[in-house]
Amino acid sequence: VDVDTRSDVYSLGVLLYELLTGTTPFTSDDLKQAAQEEIFKYIREQDPPRPSNRISSLGETATKISQLRRTQPDQLGRTVKGDLDWIVMKALSKERSRRYDSATRFAEDVSRYLNDDLVEARPPSLAYQLRKFMQRNRQLAIGIIACVGLLSVGLVLAIIGLQQLASINEDLEAANAELENSKEQADNALEQAKARLERIKILQLDRALTFALGGNVERADEASKG
Repeated sequence: VDVDTRSDVYSLGVLLYELLTGTTPFTSDDLKQAAQEEIFKYIREQDPPRPSNRISSLGETATKISQLRRTQPDQLGRTVKGDLDWIVMKALSKERSRRYDSATRFAEDVSRYLNDDLVEARPPSLAYQLRKFMQRNRQLAIGIIACVGLLSVGLVLAIIGLQQLASINEDLEAANAELENSKEQADNALEQAKARLERIKILQLDRALTFALGGNVERADEASKG
């Protein structure tokens, strides 16, 4: 029931894949000794290698395929790599929404490649690649997410701790500054007290001399004037 023209686009992508590489996206080695349901599951969930990667992995077979296309294996791989890779992979996308919506659009993109124009197919975004990776490796992805979460919590706690430490350091600096100010005030008060004490000692000495000279302050003043 849930079939539309994009299923035909997938079939055309398989055909172009075979024309470029001489093999189908999934080889008999990929599917041998697997039950029918496992084969369907494999095809639904596993992405085939890009055509250029498949060519580089064919070994001696790549030489035969290249000869049929009147080129060399390395040259064939360079020709396929890039736009042709993405055109094929767009047609073979597991998600139908990412495929060409019609065979006409598929053919138009191939024509753009042949005319050296900018093709519609593009490499998948990083977000899409991450999502596919998580779908293929659920347990590993859960572990990575958990580690990232723990690291994030640790980082937040570390930042909070550093902020608290900075606040404590500021309080200590303020307390030290206040202590230095209090010490300076105390030193000033001590110096003033010493000065007053010296003046009192001098005054007492003056009085003692006065009494020694005449017995009262008036005679001491007269003596001092004389």
